[in-house]
Amino acid sequence: MTDSKTFLSLAVVGTCLWPGLTTAQAQAQDQLPDAATLVDKGLAARPDLGRTSEIEAGVGYNTEDSFKFGEYSGLEQEGPFAIGTVDIQRRAPFSSRSSQYWSVTGTNLGLDSRSVRLEYGHQGSFDLFLDYDQIPRNQIDGARTPYSGEGTGRLTLPAGMQNSSSTSAGITGLRSNLRSIDIETERKDVGGGITWHLTPEWSIKGAYAHEFKEGTDTIAGVFGENGGNPRASILPEPIDYEEDSVDVALAYTGERLQVELGYSGSWFTNNESSLRWDNPFTVAGWDAISPEGQMGLPPDNQAHRFSLSTGYNLGETTRLNGVFSYGWMLQDEDFLPYTITPALADVDPTLPRQSLDGEIKNLLVDLSASTRPMPRLDLRGRYRYDDRDNETPQATYLAVKADTLLQSSGDQRINLPYSSTQNLVNLDASYLLLAESSTKLSVGYDYEQKERTFTEVETTRDHTGRVKIQSTPFSFLSGALKYAHTIRDGDDYQGNAPLLASHVGLAADEFENLPELRKFYLADRDGDTVAASLSILPHDQVAVGLSGSYTMYTYGDGIYGLRDHKLADVTLDVSYSPMRNVNTYAFFTHERQSFEQNSLQFTSGSVAAALANDPTLRWSADTRDVVNTAGARVEWNAIKDLFDVSLEYSFSKAITSFDLEGGSGTDTTPLPDLTSRLHSVGIMGTYHMQENIALRFGYRFETLSTDDFALDGVDVDTIDQVLTLGEGSADYVAHVFGVSVAFQF
Repeated sequence: MTDSKTFLSLAVVGTCLWPGLTTAQAQAQDQLPDAATLVDKGLAARPDLGRTSEIEAGVGYNTEDSFKFGEYSGLEQEGPFAIGTVDIQRRAPFSSRSSQYWSVTGTNLGLDSRSVRLEYGHQGSFDLFLDYDQIPRNQIDGARTPYSGEGTGRLTLPAGMQNSSSTSAGITGLRSNLRSIDIETERKDVGGGITWHLTPEWSIKGAYAHEFKEGTDTIAGVFGENGGNPRASILPEPIDYEEDSVDVALAYTGERLQVELGYSGSWFTNNESSLRWDNPFTVAGWDAISPEGQMGLPPDNQAHRFSLSTGYNLGETTRLNGVFSYGWMLQDEDFLPYTITPALADVDPTLPRQSLDGEIKNLLVDLSASTRPMPRLDLRGRYRYDDRDNETPQATYLAVKADTLLQSSGDQRINLPYSSTQNLVNLDASYLLLAESSTKLSVGYDYEQKERTFTEVETTRDHTGRVKIQSTPFSFLSGALKYAHTIRDGDDYQGNAPLLASHVGLAADEFENLPELRKFYLADRDGDTVAASLSILPHDQVAVGLSGSYTMYTYGDGIYGLRDHKLADVTLDVSYSPMRNVNTYAFFTHERQSFEQNSLQFTSGSVAAALANDPTLRWSADTRDVVNTAGARVEWNAIKDLFDVSLEYSFSKAITSFDLEGGSGTDTTPLPDLTSRLHSVGIMGTYHMQENIALRFGYRFETLSTDDFALDGVDVDTIDQVLTLGEGSADYVAHVFGVSVAFQF
């Protein structure tokens, strides 16, 4: 609306100055003419809105070979790279009576993280788009493995290495047969869509996308059936995914009523359905030495959803909204056999079903309303019903455990089709206490009831009360303070419920873990949250903001498990403009969270002692995460309309520490801290060579150092029972330079 009025205003001024029109004729106009009238009077072009398009091209150089530095950007290799961006926005001439437009946008065109989008249409008639996105994920550079065949569903060992030792270090010829591989994936997404405006109120839209994802990830291949004899190899998992997705919708947009009826569908295909790998280990006590193992990879599946979204303005101060959707997910990929080692399938290798025939149905109803019954009072309410009905059929399976245990000695297992139902209510009210200081009091209440099947607790109920006050007592000062209290109350906790439901022939008093152990998301819990914010404007060139929050959750009922969880954060930010051509900004954030948990040390042979609460078996663990982040930016228009420069700096340091206590014969020496430090400095300058041509230069320095005791100093064969990829924690020092020319038109 504002733009069209601006166009017309400028056009009217133009007609007053246009040759052939007298001042008297211009003054005779009583109102703004429409576009057609302006064209008839001789206005040949749309009023100049300034340059709306830009093309940038240049070259950059990266000094660092680091997968971590270029994890998602594609800047993982040392050397030159192209800089390329395109942003072209064009519309039909004002005098053409056409609403045609088109645009081309492209970013990071010289990198593997590139994206391109094309748009074309006639405003108010139809809109078309095509887009392409490419995103890399570089994880491990130079991982080492004796396996060949990465990227496929079959991993093989060199002759003589298979079943050669019970420990990693004892595997024959391991060192001499190590190969260097990269763990990386790349996703490419191609799609397009159309919106057809049937009338000013009615429209139809549709979109289609096809995604490819290829490369390798990591996965553990395990042999062994109990806590004493498993052996594992970290393997390169093949990633060869495709996904097709479709979205269509019919929409009505009226002055008071808005409605959209839509359908979404997705079809996922994994071109590698399984992974087979040679077994490098042999262990006494295994029923059979399996020469190779096999595991399933993510199966093909599909999902469908129909939805209805609606909104209605009931008068000037009341709004009603509703979302209704029904969807289902399907998966019927054929099962793999129990085992590929025939000697282990000594009972019946026939599976009870050919496939899972999985089916999940989901019904969602989300209703909300907001109203202002009085000038100072606002009321809002919401109800959400989310029902996940898992209709996957159950069957009894006589499994072969990890390709080392005879089928006849295994447990009969039943698959559990987990379902859940959520009922959620949100109620909020706010009242303007003092209009002159914008002092507002808000209160709220949330209630969530969640029912689950095949879990230790059937129903949990969460109650949350909230209160907030915010005010601007002075023009230079504003702030807010809020508090919330949460209570979770669940049904009686039955710790062995999933065990009994998934096994055949167990006694009702059998447990696989401590009866008094509680899962944190099902345990009864109390929580308190306090948050505050303050904004100060001491001078028209200075702004200061301060905010922080503290949350504490305490878990009750059970004796073992997570006992409390604390979170705290505080942020200070300052902006300062010492001169009209200089802007500065700085911030600092401190974040901290801690977890306290305790349990009891026991094995299957010492359950009786564990249940007797032998104090020598008790242990506790405290975990603390502390993150400090700081940053600053300076923008300087050094020479007006000629030269601009900006400088930015950021720093982040994160520390995770562990404290262990107790346990019979347990080494309680504190584990080393996990640390990471990131420094980043960037400089960007722009020299305006001409009115529409700019020379840009940039430099970024970034360094990362991490310490991770799980990776540092851990070679391929350091862990006796695990063959790793031998990667270390990430460290790099990178310098990136770039020079480009931008042309605006």
